[in-house]
Amino acid sequence: MKRSTDNDSSFVEILEMIGENLRHFRKEKGFRSHADFAAKYKLPSIHYWRMEKGRTNMTLKSLHRVLSIHSLTLGDLFSKRMARAHQISDVASRRKRRGR
Repeated sequence: MKRSTDNDSSFVEILEMIGENLRHFRKEKGFRSHADFAAKYKLPSIHYWRMEKGRTNMTLKSLHRVLSIHSLTLGDLFSKRMARAHQISDVASRRKRRGR
């Protein structure tokens, strides 16, 4: 019996929240596209795109690298101030509407 679907769903939501925050930080820096941001900081473009979309199981090392570009820590990323609670609830609402 596999009961990991709730855990898998929670994990996906966390990845999506991280991605939305990374996109927000990128735009705050004045970059309109993920490709321009990745090129400027010598990041693999497709990997960074996947991070923003929440479609990769990123390593802490790659996340740390991107956060250091923004002068942020992991703690900053997960703090209530930076997490932007309205986005977390938006992601959850979209997932419920899609039936996940």
